[in-house]
Amino acid sequence: MQGFYAHVLHRDPPQFRIMGEDLRHAHAMGRRLMDGIAAIGAAAGRRVTIRGFPTAFYVAFNETSPVTDYRTLMAQDRSAYPRFWAALQDRGIRAIPGGLWFVSTAHTEADIEQTLDLWTGLVTSRF
Repeated sequence: MQGFYAHVLHRDPPQFRIMGEDLRHAHAMGRRLMDGIAAIGAAAGRRVTIRGFPTAFYVAFNETSPVTDYRTLMAQDRSAYPRFWAALQDRGIRAIPGGLWFVSTAHTEADIEQTLDLWTGLVTSRF
């Protein structure tokens, strides 16, 4: 398999260059979303924790201490995110129930701004 990949990389660099641009775009959109979620949460006085990479990250609420093991996970307000998730669904934002968010190459700046606008309204409410 290594020879195959080396051959494709050598033979088709424009395709890989385009793919790299797409991945940079997804990374930038994810970073914007992560930073926006954190900033809006902090401005609203919410404890929001974001972990992960710009294209796949986890969002949690109301953590009173860093989650480092099962006990610290169980000590958190685990009902906050499911309430938030339900409010997202009601407003047309599709997220995974457990708090994991994905950003793909298809997401646009308009998608990120729409999500952050909804986030602003939700995080300041008592979802």
